[in-house]
Amino acid sequence: MSQPLDLILYLVLLQCLPAIVLIRTIKNNLELYRYVITFQVCLVILFWIAWGGYSVDAWRYLSGFDPNPFVFKGEQLFWIAGYSLHTLVLDPWPVKILSMIAVSIMCGAIILFFKGKALSLTVIGLYILVLVPAFFLLFGNAVRQGLAAAIVLYGTAWLYKDKKWGFILCTAISFFFHQTSLLVASAVLLGKLPPVVVRYTLLFAPLGSFVLFYLLDQVDVNLDTFIRYAHYHEGVFHYEKFVVAYAIAWLFVLIGTRCESRENRMLFSYAYMVALSSLLLKYEVPFERLLLYADLFLPFVVPLLLLSTKKVNKLQGTVWFLGLPIGLALWSHPSITGTLGF
Repeated sequence: MSQPLDLILYLVLLQCLPAIVLIRTIKNNLELYRYVITFQVCLVILFWIAWGGYSVDAWRYLSGFDPNPFVFKGEQLFWIAGYSLHTLVLDPWPVKILSMIAVSIMCGAIILFFKGKALSLTVIGLYILVLVPAFFLLFGNAVRQGLAAAIVLYGTAWLYKDKKWGFILCTAISFFFHQTSLLVASAVLLGKLPPVVVRYTLLFAPLGSFVLFYLLDQVDVNLDTFIRYAHYHEGVFHYEKFVVAYAIAWLFVLIGTRCESRENRMLFSYAYMVALSSLLLKYEVPFERLLLYADLFLPFVVPLLLLSTKKVNKLQGTVWFLGLPIGLALWSHPSITGTLGF
């Protein structure tokens, strides 16, 4: 079945739920907001019970859970967790459970980040979460990356609450799930630098892999031998994805510069994550895997953009109306359904 209608209908239901509070102004009804947020989180987590565990990478993980987890040279926490689950439940439940854990942590990060602000921002953040490709491709496929990124972003929420120890601890833990999570942590920290730094970084980063390849080639050193998955090609929207993310990054830099605030530094963090990904632009799969991390900044950034306009109540309905067709296009796209095993 090329179009999994049950999956799409479930996601439409999930996205229609926020409409209760987003398409009209409901003043002082905090209880209703809390109910909506609770149901959003539950539906997002339950999604992976029904549709998780059958992706392209899921079966590779399941075979990796069979041997002693200490045979792997790194990222032991992931393999220990998978091995432990494998002794308790049948396949593909170990991956389903890990997907649920990852997305639960991500939801917790969004809720914690906007704690103390308008509850509508949390609703919007959770709404945006299922509108980004990383929701499927990280939490449902490259689960190691998804877990690691969610843990770092949970620590990031603590960092913005002035709890640096939480960020340090989460970053350290995430490293043992997937080492590239250090790039997410780096993007978060770089976001706190002056705006002029992000502009130059974003400007020159896409040239990095091409220039380095050329320079090393002059001394008969092939950069490809140092880049994991350098020779992998998926052949779908490589440079198109870059152009879109790069344009969005520049837009966020301009907005963040004009409306500087403590939280708006997350806009710069998105731009830095795009820049760090672009350092590997020559290599399709490594670049795209890192670019997925940038997606996970959007559930934080989009609500912050609305907050900076001072028109959250007026614009949140617009966000909902724009998001629904975007979601339908994403959820039915062959690259998503194919990756999830349909």
